[in-house]
Amino acid sequence: MGGPGRYLLDILSRSNKIRQTWRIHNCGQPGSNSKDWIPKSVYFERLPQAEFAIVIVGSNDYLSLAAQDTLDYVHMICQELEKRGTTVILCPVSHKTIIGGPQMHELNYEYRGDFLYNGDYFSARGYKKLASDLADLLENRMVKMEFNSLKNLLFKK
Repeated sequence: MGGPGRYLLDILSRSNKIRQTWRIHNCGQPGSNSKDWIPKSVYFERLPQAEFAIVIVGSNDYLSLAAQDTLDYVHMICQELEKRGTTVILCPVSHKTIIGGPQMHELNYEYRGDFLYNGDYFSARGYKKLASDLADLLENRMVKMEFNSLKNLLFKK
């Protein structure tokens, strides 16, 4: 599993708040852009049913699509995932030197500087940082889902 997935799994599995076993799927495809993932596409149709989806639009969109097209495609993807009952977490562009789009390292001071990057892309350290931030976003949501699941089992809802 590449990207932040393996680090996220490690962080969440060590959490003292989460009681159930969760699976993480990294469905990213090298070289793909958001157009490749629109509903009814081969990539989208292969996505497993999930409680959460973390959508990270990377540098391939910047290199191959107009900004408005990216927004339109990502909007379609997120809407379809939400129709499936999936909670969507949308991350900004994960590329250091993109001009004209959101620059992750400028949005959060912790992402500034070269120590999280290997050239223009995240290094292992950068993916660990991203995974840690994602775990902070997910942990309470996961606990709430676990509680609701248990409550539904106990009260047969």
